[in-house]
This record gives sequence, structure tokens and C-alpha cells, in this order.
Amino acid sequence: MGVRGLATLARKRGGSTLETIDADTTLLIDGSGLCAHALRDQKCEYGGDLGALDAATTQFLERLLNRDFRVVVYLDGDQRRMKTQTSEDRLAKRRDEWSTLERYADGSSEPRRPAGDLPRPALASRVFEACLRRLDAPKRRKLTLLQCSEEADQRLAIDACRRKALIIGNDSDFLVFRDVRYVELEHASRIGEAQVRSRRPAPSRHRRDSCPSHNEVGGFFSDFEAVRTAFDGRCSAQVPVWTRQGVASSLNLSEALFVEFCLALGNDYTSHLKLDVPKQPERLLEFFETSYRCPDHAPILFSRALYDLQSLEAWPLDQASSGDSGAPPLLPSTPITPRPSPEAIDAIVDEVRCLVAAPGGDRVLQPILSNMREQLQSSLDDISARALGGMLQSTPDDLDAIACKTPPLWSDVVAAYRYQRVLCESGTDSASSLNLNLPGSRRWRLRETAPPRRRRCGRQSAHAPRARVAVVS
Repeated sequence: MGVRGLATLARKRGGSTLETIDADTTLLIDGSGLCAHALRDQKCEYGGDLGALDAATTQFLERLLNRDFRVVVYLDGDQRRMKTQTSEDRLAKRRDEWSTLERYADGSSEPRRPAGDLPRPALASRVFEACLRRLDAPKRRKLTLLQCSEEADQRLAIDACRRKALIIGNDSDFLVFRDVRYVELEHASRIGEAQVRSRRPAPSRHRRDSCPSHNEVGGFFSDFEAVRTAFDGRCSAQVPVWTRQGVASSLNLSEALFVEFCLALGNDYTSHLKLDVPKQPERLLEFFETSYRCPDHAPILFSRALYDLQSLEAWPLDQASSGDSGAPPLLPSTPITPRPSPEAIDAIVDEVRCLVAAPGGDRVLQPILSNMREQLQSSLDDISARALGGMLQSTPDDLDAIACKTPPLWSDVVAAYRYQRVLCESGTDSASSLNLNLPGSRRWRLRETAPPRRRRCGRQSAHAPRARVAVVS
């Protein structure tokens, strides 16, 4: 999440500098930020377009690799320090997202599509990591995938200092780390674009003594002449680069006082503290015109060590959270009726066989599919299983045909979520994990076939073989 309100304030004050990124620069990418960036603007009530997630990730990284950048992607681990309160807050937010989606799918108390976040597709992280592993496979590529045991932010910052590398992410914490250079993901795509290397004015057509060999143009029309451009593929276009020193200077603060300002604004560790300071960034900045130091609470001390790239071993690891995220349970609480037919389950398993690949071929894959079959039979009724089979046979154009105000059916949301959970757990429970293989002809777009009572726009779907709304969440 980063520091609350810092990115907006920094953009308003203009603390970045435009720099040209040469191809010999090492790029360190925050994997969680890249995944969230690739998922933006997706219809998550329909499970998102996981094929589009794969394609967007591939396109972003291929652009950098094809220009010979050395790229390192960092993935967060499961362990956390000093984040118990933040983890509980995020679980509460997940519960609110699921509750909002259920009200929207019910169509009574939430008639319009929620403007806020909806639950993230259960398979999103698996698809993203599978894409990274696929790109990391060719040894000739300058791509490295690093799995951290804890959050990757400080490891990213330490490696960036050591290697004089550039961090790419979407987290305002990177504005506060000492001695790092940071580019936001929304500008990072420009790193892969060619830069206009040189410009030379064309000869004036308004003077008879102009000559193609002349580098200067005379006359009154020189400012309006076309210019010749030459592109150099070894350099990228200029992008805004942020540093802690630059942001602090734009706010008229020393670096030490800037860190205290960020702790008072609130990050993932300090936002729950009750400090006697103004809450609004602009008013807080006025408050910091006089020297101020936050009280030495444990989250404050931890954050200072984090941002100054000091060891965090003095703070113990958090206990794993066992809270409820609000997502539907994998197994229904009531008996399933009617039981799914073998044909409906076979259709789902056949689609899964096309989607995944396991080292060792059928010898490894067959037991995994048998386990999935048993879990699906205990999770889905016959109607949901048949609808789910239709979802998996859809094409990339199906979701585009869905009316914007058409809510999904909650039963389909639950069925598709359970399917994605079963696929995730089947891959991690086996000795050899499944590798997702998203074919180009199927991008997890889902068939939309709403009955007239559910249709709010009066528009007929182009794909309507079944009187249901099939969705994945």
C-alpha cells in the first residue's frame, strides 16, 4: 500500500527528474505491483481475463528483454514482520469486497456495478507466476525470477543500491527508501520505446541559398521548418525518475525529516498509531516546518530501519493469520442437490487437461486430475458444473458482449471461485506443481447468457446458448 497520500503529493510538488535509461541499466521489478498493474480495469466480477493478464505481463517484459535490458522480478513471500494490524485490516477489506459482490449478484440491494475493488481472481497469482517462469526458461534471456521469503520491498532497495539498478513498481514506499532510483509502472513502458537521439533542421524552402549541407536555416520561417529525426535503439525515451532526496527537496524537508513526515502520514506499519499530528498531507507538511520526531513506538523504529536499509532481524516474524477472508467456502455447508453428472465433470476435467502441463506427462498429471474430479464432485451441483463447462469453452470476444450493467448470478460466482481454488490447491498439493498453459485461442473470457429477468439494459447477448450468466471470480 505504501505511504498514504505521498504519491499524489509528490506528483503535485514535482519531485522527479526526467532521465534517459540506457540498455546497460539493470531493472528490478516489484512482482506484486506488476501483477496488480496488469489486472487493472478488468471485470473481476467475471473472474477477470487471465489470458489478458498473461498477455500484458508477457508484452511488458518482452519489450524490455528485446531491448537487451537485464530484468529481475521479485516475488513476495508469505512471511511478514510488524504487519498484524495491517493484515487484519486487509482481511476485513476482502470480506467487504465479497459482501459487495454478493449484493451486486443478487441484484436487489446493489443494483449498479460497485465502483470499488472486487475480489481478485483466485488464479491470478498462479497465472502471473507461470508467465514469469515461461519467460525465465530460455537461458539466453536476461530475465531472473527471485522468490523472497518475506515482502520484497527492502530486498529490492538493497539490491538496487548494490547494483546501481533502477526499481520499477507501484508502491510509494520506494519514494522513501534511501539511495534508490524509482520509476512508476505507468511510465515504465516508455523505457522500451526508442528515443529521438538527434535532430537536425531541414533546409528552408523559402531561401534560394539554402543548401542540404547547411546545418542552420536562415530567414523568418526557420522556427516553423520540419526537423529531421534519427532514432537510436540503444536508448529509451525519458521517464520520470524518483529519489528520496528529490522528493524531500521538493517538500523543503531534509531527508531525515522527510522520513518522519512519511511515518506521520502513515504506512502499513504506522497508520494505526494515534499521533497528535494533522491528518491531511498539506496541513501535516505545514506542521513539519518546525522539526518534529515521531515517538519511538515499535512500528516507528521498524519503519526507520526499513527505509534506511538496516537489518530487520530484531523484530520477530508475525504469526500466520487464520482469519476469514469472506470468500465462499470450498465445500458447501449443505448437501449438494442434484449431484453433478459424470458428463459435466468430464467436460471440466477435459478443459483442465488442455490448460495445464505437469513434468512427467500423464503419469504425474492423471492422479492430479483424479483428485480434482473428486473435489469438484463434492463442491458443485449439476447445474453449476454444466455452466462452468460452458465458461471454460468461451472465446476472447464473449466477455466483450456482456452488457456493462448486467450482474452475474451468485451461484455461478461461487461455482467458478471453487473451481479456481480446486485448480490452485491441486497444483500445490502435488509433488510436481502444475504449470498453467494459457492457449491464445482461450483467454478465460466467459460466456454471458443472462435470462430476461436479469437483464437491465435490454440488450441481447451475441452468445446465448444457455439461460444463465456464467462468471468466474
